Amino acid sequence: MWIRRCALYDKFSPNLKLKRSAVTRFATSHDMLASLRRGRNALEKCVCDTAWVDKMERADQLAAFREVTSIVPGRDGFWDKVDKALAVMTPVVELLRVVDGPGAVMSKVYFKMDALVERMCGLDCVTPGEKADIEDILMHRWSFMTSELHCATGFLDPEFRHSALSRWDRELRAGFNIWLYSWAPKERAILDELSRKVDMWTKLEGTFISQEAAEAARVKPAALWWEAFGGKLNLLQPQAVKLHGQASSFAACERNWSLHELIFGRRCTKLMPERLSKLVFNNWNTQLIRSYTRGGKEEVHIPWEYDRPVEAEVDEWYNTSVATAVSNDDDTADTPDDAEVEEEDGDEPLMRTWL
Repeated sequence: MWIRRCALYDKFSPNLKLKRSAVTRFATSHDMLASLRRGRNALEKCVCDTAWVDKMERADQLAAFREVTSIVPGRDGFWDKVDKALAVMTPVVELLRVVDGPGAVMSKVYFKMDALVERMCGLDCVTPGEKADIEDILMHRWSFMTSELHCATGFLDPEFRHSALSRWDRELRAGFNIWLYSWAPKERAILDELSRKVDMWTKLEGTFISQEAAEAARVKPAALWWEAFGGKLNLLQPQAVKLHGQASSFAACERNWSLHELIFGRRCTKLMPERLSKLVFNNWNTQLIRSYTRGGKEEVHIPWEYDRPVEAEVDEWYNTSVATAVSNDDDTADTPDDAEVEEEDGDEPLMRTWL
């Protein structure tokens, strides 16, 4: 029954397949709904086709079959609910992909989180009460995971500092001060020097105000930018470079984004069925040729010469060496000069020893 439904859907959507929920896939509900939304037209054509009849389904699944048939055309605002869910979930998933992806992106987390909250407040498909609930969920999660490092990297981010939207809030500056005094020496002279360096950065004095620095802040990684333009801040520059070189997270569940891309990405799924069939056909022919070359015997598997056991290889070498030495002795036994000629080193095989 499942094959019949899939075959009918493939008739209207040969290149786009629907994704099902999978526990090994991150954001599985979002990916499933996004796939469903992309295949809406094909689904509607499928359930409206004359071949879509009750006898396609088993008797125990007939009620669910009819329910789906009535939902797909849009009963009870089904597609509006899908659009609403995607509008809320997509920005969150995009942020997670940035945060949990490779590279040093910790300096972008603070501002992207603010942009996410503002974006949620601007959604027209969400009621004011739902907006408040969404904001509470996001801010609760942000309060749980944020640290002084996020504030410090945000404070020292050159791209944000050179933008027209640059502004400092109390949380950002307070987190930066906690991070700064956690490693700064306690000498008064050094603290005063650090304070002057921070003021130079806040006011964009010196090389920070140049047009070259502003343009590089938009395209160059923050750590490289600080190496290029932060030379005058000799106390702050090394710490800023080290801070901006840190990844945002190392949790095992977040590292699975790369595993998700490897399993479900186009690198592994871009092969069409025809191409896969040819690869299987070629591999089977290769195995038949190998079997024919070895005499067609069963349980003959020698795919690589290096797979031979080491002991068997040593025994073969030893027996060959012994046979060669014995044959040389027999051939030269009748020669009178042989008794006066000493054997060269290495002609006689050594005794085998196993460690």
